[in-house]
Amino acid sequence: KQRGFNVQEALVALVHQDRLRHREKAEPRQLAGLEALADDASARGLPLASRQEALLALRMMRVRGTQATLRDHVQRAREWLQALPLKERNRFSRTCPKYKEGFLKQSAKIHSEKLSQRLDAMKKHVRSFRERTNLQRERLATRNRRALSEYGKL
Repeated sequence: KQRGFNVQEALVALVHQDRLRHREKAEPRQLAGLEALADDASARGLPLASRQEALLALRMMRVRGTQATLRDHVQRAREWLQALPLKERNRFSRTCPKYKEGFLKQSAKIHSEKLSQRLDAMKKHVRSFRERTNLQRERLATRNRRALSEYGKL
């Protein structure tokens, strides 16, 4: 069934769009300033609390941008789904779980690959650290042997 036009919902949507438009105008300038502050080495002279506050504001603005993008995608998907005829919509709702299952398997595979790459990098780092430590230990032992032999000659 199609519902009639709801004035209250339309007004709420208009107010929401107006707020988003206002935020989109103001945020790029603030975002640029905060990114410059985060990258700037002179910001290291600022108190820790204000640096942390600026970085938190930067993260919040980035999250808001991501949320707005995601909201737009969801809205477009809803509109697309509502525009489908009933038969196609039912077919889509039947096949949706299969696609979801495939996406979950794919994301798990990507996650495990990233995890294995991180573990390999960590193992490589530990191996190089161990080699450097062993090399330093050998140098120290060699130096001590030389010192003992020089002391024995005296």
